[in-house]
Amino acid sequence: MAAALALVLMTLVTAYFGIWLVTTGIGHGLDSGGLFEVFLLLGLLLLGIAGLHLVAAIRIWRLDERSRSLGLIIGVLGLIVGAVAAYAVFQDVLSPAGPLSDTVAPAAPAPATPGGPPLPDLPATSPGTDLTPALLLVPYLIIVTGLLISRRRFGRAGYSSSRRS
Repeated sequence: MAAALALVLMTLVTAYFGIWLVTTGIGHGLDSGGLFEVFLLLGLLLLGIAGLHLVAAIRIWRLDERSRSLGLIIGVLGLIVGAVAAYAVFQDVLSPAGPLSDTVAPAAPAPATPGGPPLPDLPATSPGTDLTPALLLVPYLIIVTGLLISRRRFGRAGYSSSRRS
């Protein structure tokens, strides 16, 4: 059951980031200007989502019919959130003007400083090199595809007893 294994993988990833957010929020302290609350709430939300992933994975492993629906909902929501995150990261790369099209070039060169020429202003990360949002789509694609393909395997015992003759 590839879908159940993918859900377990996403449980571990989501729980890791949830725990990281909670501990980061606690590290900021109560007088951090709202960072404590934001990190704590987001971390607890991710831990809740991780728990939902784990429940769905266990029930899918047991081939429960309702778990298939829950897994499909989780998979589709994961695809939507992942696609929005990937679009947000790659929108500069996909824009017709090219990457960093909204960057304004300086009007005049900076005056010479003793000790050599000034370093150019470069972005902290190059756009288009971070594939994390795109890679997060892969487990959710496996979840949705696996659950759509294995439709007949779920609830076999329930179908035989509740079918009309």
